[in-house]
Amino acid sequence: MVLVLALTQAFQTLVFATLTFGFFVTFGKIALKDEVIKAYTTRDPTPGILFGTQIPVPNELLQVSLFIAAFSAVYFVSSTVSDAKYRSAFFDPLADHLAVSLAARDVYLARLP
Repeated sequence: MVLVLALTQAFQTLVFATLTFGFFVTFGKIALKDEVIKAYTTRDPTPGILFGTQIPVPNELLQVSLFIAAFSAVYFVSSTVSDAKYRSAFFDPLADHLAVSLAARDVYLARLP
């Protein structure tokens, strides 16, 4: 039961981090020009490589977006674990569903010869 709750939390966190990463890459590609990146890093932007594939986004933008997404995911996990409203909205119905499933399994196993 704890594994299901942990996997649910991990999946929600992964989706949140992926969406955050995608948002910041898209927003950064629109808002930041190569000259701005060069002014901050004092060198030309390097081509971005994601999972071994070269993409038309500077590597510096990918690294910053990944950092922001990871930090946001950690904050998301800490806030959802400690927030009672989130727990009552998402985890309590899931725990209730798991309890019903386990009760049905117990009834099924009791009827087996």
